Amino acid sequence: MYKPKRGLWTSEDVSPQHPDRAMDFVADYILDKYVELDPKAHVAIDGTNKNEWVILTGEISSIIEVDIEESVKEAYRILGYEFEPRIMNLVYKQSPDIAQGIEKDDEEIGAGDQGIMIGYANIESDEYLPLALYLSKRIISRLYEAKGHYPFLKGDMKAQVTIDYDKDEPEVHTVVVACQHTDTANYEDLQETIKDIVNRVFVAAKVKVSENLIWHINGTGKFVIGGPEGDSGEVGRKLICDSYGGYAAIGGGNTHGKDATKVDASGAYATRWLAKNIVAAGLSDECEVQLGYVIGVAEPVSINVDLKGQQRTDVTEEDIEDYIKNNISLSVKGIIDRFNLRRPLRHDWSRQGYTGDNSSWAGEFAPWEKLDLQFDLDVLKFKVAKEKLERELYMKGE
Repeated sequence: MYKPKRGLWTSEDVSPQHPDRAMDFVADYILDKYVELDPKAHVAIDGTNKNEWVILTGEISSIIEVDIEESVKEAYRILGYEFEPRIMNLVYKQSPDIAQGIEKDDEEIGAGDQGIMIGYANIESDEYLPLALYLSKRIISRLYEAKGHYPFLKGDMKAQVTIDYDKDEPEVHTVVVACQHTDTANYEDLQETIKDIVNRVFVAAKVKVSENLIWHINGTGKFVIGGPEGDSGEVGRKLICDSYGGYAAIGGGNTHGKDATKVDASGAYATRWLAKNIVAAGLSDECEVQLGYVIGVAEPVSINVDLKGQQRTDVTEEDIEDYIKNNISLSVKGIIDRFNLRRPLRHDWSRQGYTGDNSSWAGEFAPWEKLDLQFDLDVLKFKVAKEKLERELYMKGE
């Protein structure tokens, strides 16, 4: 049986009202405000929140003006916070040294930065996400939805799932949930509600659960003060939750608040799309894809496909790399056009990270999650067979 890990492995996820995820949403909300009116706006928003304060930094180059302070207030209202933030706006005009290398003309777009992007997929879930992360995301989704039915539940939540890979079949070993609640909530009712919701997730996912399942619910015993009032948040600090739960390498570049020329975002989407489609095509049970880019250069400087020793056919990593290079545009413009990235939808997808099924937030799959890459397997297999025959003839001296 396929097992991507050994021993105990843990991943986590957080809710939209977690202070870090809230700042991701704010950054993407401002980005989408610009992109809605100026699809070619160059936007890079960073920032932090604490208590009632939101401090924004970054650079913008656009033909239009957006009321950034009002946009932050709108974002907080959408998230459901019960207070209006105070805002310190330190967003400035983009450096002309950077801008000159990006939008060269309508046919060529240089990368907005240098860096590496990582995409990953495996067969552990119907979303081709690793099991511990998949379950953590589902738990957060169901708990967050449950706020409307259980008035004692509030919006700042974290879920963490540990999988035991040393069993005959991977099974859930430990569940950790931290869920903000009202001051009058009964702790026993809270525990019972959370356990019921989590167990429903496990049943729906058809996952094996340990008979001795370990629970940790609100480990301190009380979680009334949450969101940015309970802790500070920062744009991009939940990259592992956003991506692959620690199962894969990570490029390290934040994806939030960045326009589509910033390959930290667009390149990350492209690598996820490639890895997911490679696994879905039956070429491997697991796949990690890396792309490298240079600021101002349109095409990636490198592409690497790693099947983790889990390939299911004679098609090699090199074969897939060659196929991608010859058939798929991974230029900045190619990625933008393929996913239609110059449109205002990323704040919806940012509520629970850019991987997996985000349709409950955005009303549709993120385009890089779609299984629409049609590998011509006959071409790949013919190439493999031809190379095998050529090697055999060479060894025979023919």
